[in-house]
Formats: sequence, C-alpha cells, structure tokens
Amino acid sequence: MSRFPTHRFWANAAYVEAILWAYDLVLAFPQLGLPAELQPWKISTLRRELWWLPAEWIRRGHRNLLILRRQYPRQDLFAKVQRATARVGPLI
Repeated sequence: MSRFPTHRFWANAAYVEAILWAYDLVLAFPQLGLPAELQPWKISTLRRELWWLPAEWIRRGHRNLLILRRQYPRQDLFAKVQRATARVGPLI
C-alpha cells in the first residue's frame, strides 16, 4: 500500500480493514468452496478458471441471477463450488 485514499485516519483504517477481509476471504475460498482435488489451485488459476466467467447477470422478478453460457466447459465445477459455498455459515 503505497497510498491511502484519504488523509483521515479512521477512513484509512476502514479501508485497510476492508482490504484485509477481502484478502482473507480469497485465501479461505479454496478450503471452504473447492473440491479437495482443486484446493491447491493458486489465485491466478482460480481467477482464470472460475472467476472470469462467460456469464450474464439478469434480474427476474426481485432476484438477481447469473446465467452461464451453455458452452462453458466448467459448469459442473461451478455448480459444485456453488453448493459448497452455500453450506458455509456466516463468518461473524
């Protein structure tokens, strides 16, 4: 962190806390949401294989939905990850 977004201590403290929470969640994701054979994946692999999705957010009724393309090769893996992360309870 070479620069802070503001010159106010509490705003910068909240900013750093948010960054640390995001970092911790990304590091915990493989253990909480991936099958055992995929847990050794690095963050760059997760980004390429799971987080850059050929998908579209749509709104139906009062719900947001993520619609994957039919040709997406990892739909089964995405469904497994979605089921695994749904079982994780609140962190706080």
